[in-house]
Amino acid sequence: MPITKSRPVGVTIIAVLLGIQGALEVIYGMLVLISAPGFVSVYGNTAIVVRVSPWAFLISGVLALILAYGLWTLRSWAFWITVILEVINLIGGAIQLFTMYYPWAVLLSMIVPAVILIYFLADSNVRQAFSPESLPDLSQEHRPYP
Repeated sequence: MPITKSRPVGVTIIAVLLGIQGALEVIYGMLVLISAPGFVSVYGNTAIVVRVSPWAFLISGVLALILAYGLWTLRSWAFWITVILEVINLIGGAIQLFTMYYPWAVLLSMIVPAVILIYFLADSNVRQAFSPESLPDLSQEHRPYP
C-alpha cells in the first residue's frame, strides 16, 4: 500500500484562493485584450487614461494557476516559489510604505504575505508535507522484473 501525504488545511485554503486569483486574472486579461486598452483615472481635476497591458494579467494568472496546482499536489517547488514571492511582496510593501500616500492600505496589503510566510515556515505539518523525505520510495516497488 503506497504512502500518501495529507495536505494541511491551510495549504488547501491558500491553493484554492490562489487558483481563484489566477482564474480571475486570466479572465480580466482576456477582457482587457478584447476590449478597451485602458481606463480613466481621475486625480483632482485631472483625468488620465491609464494603459493596461493584458499580457501582464494573463501571464501572472497562468503562473498563479500553475502555482496553485503545485501547492494542491504538495510539490516542493511550489512551496519555495510561494515563499520567494511572498518575501518579494513584503519587500515591495516595505518600499511602498515610504513612497505611497496611503500607508495604512500598504500595511493591510502586507498582512496576507506575512501570514502565508509565517504559516508556511512555522507550521511543522506544512514543512513535513512539502519535504522530499515524506515522499514514498517507489524505486523498488514498480520494477517490471525481479
